[in-house]
Amino acid sequence: IAEYLADKVKNHIIIAPDKGALGFAEEIAEILGCNCTYMSKIRLGPDKVETRIVDVQCDFDSEDLDKVKKDSKVNIDSVAGKEAIIIDDIIATGGTIVNAIGILKEHGAKSVDVCCVHPVLVNDAVLKIMAAGARDLSSTDTLTSDVSSISLAKLIADALR
Repeated sequence: IAEYLADKVKNHIIIAPDKGALGFAEEIAEILGCNCTYMSKIRLGPDKVETRIVDVQCDFDSEDLDKVKKDSKVNIDSVAGKEAIIIDDIIATGGTIVNAIGILKEHGAKSVDVCCVHPVLVNDAVLKIMAAGARDLSSTDTLTSDVSSISLAKLIADALR
């Protein structure tokens, strides 16, 4: 996924739509040499949940990333003017992604792309995600879908050798 994204955007920040996807998103951010953050759901009451962008410590070991300060803080202001890329493992209904797109747009993201490993995409999920303002939706080809544009064939073949 990082290889696929490398040539697509320049001024980007990787976003995990929840804490569960953070490890995967951080790996991609490190490969791309960009910051990463995630969305957190805060329960405000029995029927009220608020989703927020969370500040995250980013550690980069690469000497090629001089422009990125070690242990730099990412905050909601860092989303403004950036090309946000939401990274998730599975997208089924798209509800979490739609919510994340709205929050990123509210905080001034220049654009929002969405990428996942497994595109389950039920009940018009693609339409909902695109209608929410996603510029692009792409996934690997682990499941056949109209958005499956990242082939894992070579990676799997190399692993089997």
